[in-house]
Amino acid sequence: MRARNNRKSMSSPESRQKKVETTEKMPPAWLLLRKEILEQIPSKLEGLHTENVRAFFESFPGIVLNECVIFDEEDLPKLRELLVPSGLLDEDSLGEKKADGCFVAEIRLSLVKRLREYEAANGTIFTEGLLVHELAHSSSEYAQYIKPSPTLYATPRVGFSILTEGFATHRGSFLEEGFADMLRGQYVEEYATDEWKTATQIPELGSHCSPNTCVNVTTKIGYQHLLPLKYLFRNPKTQRIGYTTSSPAAFGMELLARKNDELYPAILSARHDVESLRDVARIINDIKPGSYSFLQKLKYSNEDFERGLRYIIDEIYNGTVRLNEKSEFAD
Repeated sequence: MRARNNRKSMSSPESRQKKVETTEKMPPAWLLLRKEILEQIPSKLEGLHTENVRAFFESFPGIVLNECVIFDEEDLPKLRELLVPSGLLDEDSLGEKKADGCFVAEIRLSLVKRLREYEAANGTIFTEGLLVHELAHSSSEYAQYIKPSPTLYATPRVGFSILTEGFATHRGSFLEEGFADMLRGQYVEEYATDEWKTATQIPELGSHCSPNTCVNVTTKIGYQHLLPLKYLFRNPKTQRIGYTTSSPAAFGMELLARKNDELYPAILSARHDVESLRDVARIINDIKPGSYSFLQKLKYSNEDFERGLRYIIDEIYNGTVRLNEKSEFAD
């Protein structure tokens, strides 16, 4: 689950010129590509509560979403046929290792793959949560295109994520992915189904769990920390509880927002207002000086996102996240 800026084609020497042409108009070829995808791959919506997703986003004033395609495994060859030649999708994207979805910023289109096994194990709220995550990325209204050469285009910013260093490196992934997955968690919290509650049940916690009940997880790099159940799901292949790469970043953003009431509304306003982007940086630094710079430099990886959460817990919460009698976050 991630926002994709055009990285592959922008890493050439051509793209490293200092002065570039900018435009707010989508290149005609990409407009046509977007139209072809929407026409040739109709969304597979059966069983999904997309009305809940719409109602969820309507509760956030000022948030504007772009279109999406919800597709099945059988649609993947056609998607690749359309997107790979343009450089907007890698050959292995949305396959077994990158299986859930992405926001293709260049054509302002969210792609969400229906993982039927995961739906069977967790309920359709699993896919609805993925949809919320990718639509959250699409709420970024910084739709500026840069043209460093006659044949190259790129979108330098998606929300908090920006391209730097010759347009080949991301900054702000922790903040952007954390925002998108924080909204996924909020959606699960609001629309949690009995199927999902059964799937994420932890026997030792008893029957008094809520989506905000925190459990200890051992991360992919061996670090142990708490994650609320709303960020977790049942892996049908291993029957174990799992989480996404973005989940530690989401909990980190949630913890930051608990430290300053101004941060959450600033995060939402920053989807379309440049001054609010500056406010987010200021507020995070008010919580702890230097925090924004540290978090902004983290790369998109399990290691860095878990390092970001660890930094927030250790440096801002003094190493301890207090829980109430229901094992919910109490600070």
